Amino acid sequence: METLRKLERAGASEAQRVSAAEVALEVLTGAGELAPDKSRSKAEAYLRDRLEEHAATAGVFEHNVRLHPEDKRSWEVDFLSRRLRLAVEVDGYFHFQDPERFRRDRRKDLDLQRAGYWVYRLLATDVLSQLEHILHTLDTLIAARKRELAGREP
Repeated sequence: METLRKLERAGASEAQRVSAAEVALEVLTGAGELAPDKSRSKAEAYLRDRLEEHAATAGVFEHNVRLHPEDKRSWEVDFLSRRLRLAVEVDGYFHFQDPERFRRDRRKDLDLQRAGYWVYRLLATDVLSQLEHILHTLDTLIAARKRELAGREP
């Protein structure tokens, strides 16, 4: 996979390359076991680690936290910044194959938006192949939210 070769050329550690290979396997096969921490997938765990290594996102997001927006139902959010009111959701392999799960996620998005959160959804398959784009998008969202909170236009 090109992403794995790119990581090797960039001097990524062996642990990072192994983690990326596990994500690639999970994405390609659609099967995977839960990560050993509170991540629900290896793609989610991989993204968590990359967010902590990236200067603009390090320490910004809590991972897999419960949120009770405006006394609505409780939602677990993959990555949440309460201060910046940003939510990041990683949609896995079976996400779009189950209509009820899709509906539930739309309700979650709406509840979060009503509570003032910006919701950024991404596919687990993109965590490896589009990581730089994901980080750039998050950089942009974080900067816009900070400007908004400071009273300037987004």
